[in-house]
Amino acid sequence: MFGVVLVVGLLLRLLALRTSLAQQNSDSAVVFLMARHVMHGEFRVFFWGQFYGGTLLQLTAGVVFLLIGPSFAALQVVEILFWLMACLLLRSIVTKGAGQVAGDLAGCFFWLATPLMISISFSDGGFVGTGIAIGLATIRLAQAPPGTVGGRRCLGVGFCLGLALWTTPLALTLAVPAALWACLRIRAVSAAAAGVAGAAIGAVPWLYETLKSHFKTLHTLPGRPENPFARYLHVFTQVIPGAGGLGESAPARAIGLAALAVVLVGTAIAIRRRNPTMVLLGLSALLAPVLIVASKVAVDPTAARYATYLIPSLAAIVAWALSRIRLAGLAVVVLVSTWTIGTAWNSTNGLTGVSHPAIGTPITVLAARLERMGRTDVWADYWIAYMLSAATQERIIAGDLSPRREESYLIRAAQAPKTTVVLYPGRENEQALMAVRGLPPHNRILVGPFAVWTFDTRTDVDRYLQAAY
Repeated sequence: MFGVVLVVGLLLRLLALRTSLAQQNSDSAVVFLMARHVMHGEFRVFFWGQFYGGTLLQLTAGVVFLLIGPSFAALQVVEILFWLMACLLLRSIVTKGAGQVAGDLAGCFFWLATPLMISISFSDGGFVGTGIAIGLATIRLAQAPPGTVGGRRCLGVGFCLGLALWTTPLALTLAVPAALWACLRIRAVSAAAAGVAGAAIGAVPWLYETLKSHFKTLHTLPGRPENPFARYLHVFTQVIPGAGGLGESAPARAIGLAALAVVLVGTAIAIRRRNPTMVLLGLSALLAPVLIVASKVAVDPTAARYATYLIPSLAAIVAWALSRIRLAGLAVVVLVSTWTIGTAWNSTNGLTGVSHPAIGTPITVLAARLERMGRTDVWADYWIAYMLSAATQERIIAGDLSPRREESYLIRAAQAPKTTVVLYPGRENEQALMAVRGLPPHNRILVGPFAVWTFDTRTDVDRYLQAAY
């Protein structure tokens, strides 16, 4: 059963790369551009413009680019492989902790859990798939045979813990409980030393950037004050249903509360039955919302990507419950898989291929127009900027007006002899620019869904916009 689901899910993902489902955005375009820079020998510890979000995916994709050349398709295949690794690790973990049937079911549920699990596996945003894979690898290494944990295993657990710290704090919700479990079974000083050494090695990028940035990696994101308990519940009642395409509604809340009940009951049963593997996975699902709440990100259906950090635990607990009734487990796998595949099929008109699936036709047309105009160093709204640079393999450099991720792009845009600005018509930045009095002579043309402002001289558009705000 698992083999069939694995192959079907892999083929579905590869076929989807030809469809509109493969459409990327500026976040994933930054991943592509960073991987391209790795190919040329430039490595950044964190996602551009941030002090979090490790770049293991970019580093791996950059090596692949060096071998076969840069393309979104190559990046997306690398992303899929990380998610495949996470699936195989989860299956192995649950098999060891709860039996073969439970392991197979967990792998099936994870691989085809929701339509989101299809699209995010090739539109990752930088560190979701890698974080989950590293966290699960920590648990798998901590699953030592009965008795003490040896030095080599401690080294591996520590190394994965360090990598998790670098990659994303949410990976720690899987890695930390596993590392603590391993610590409880260490009896030799040499094994403990190996674990500490492994953690230090894995965390070298994070430690380096922490010291270099004067501890900015420890700063939290700004956000409006909200009730933390309510935000915690919203992770279950809004974020998890959002992964299934549901907005705020009574059925969505019911599904979210059911998911919370599954985690709580499953963890309690695992404690009672002294099943450390399921306890670890249950604790992870309870800890992940704590970090999501602490991060101050929006907790609503639009943040569905954060549900992926809970899906391994939910898949494992449900699989464990259904493993005693094989027919019921098989029926649920068929039901969930059919829904996921059917949704992907319908949303892409039967997996119909499209032109420029990763970039999209509007950006492609815009890029061609700008190159014909000789406007290759430009300013742009964020969701345009990095897509434009990626679409042209950086023949066009587009500095984003906000949040200003990559300094070298901003310098290029500011130093262009003739300033160009690409905006979404009628939105905040264009309204602000239109409200500026005394702008130098300029033209405004529409290119598809974009407004292109061209100036005859170098114009400090950034200063004008800052003054307008």
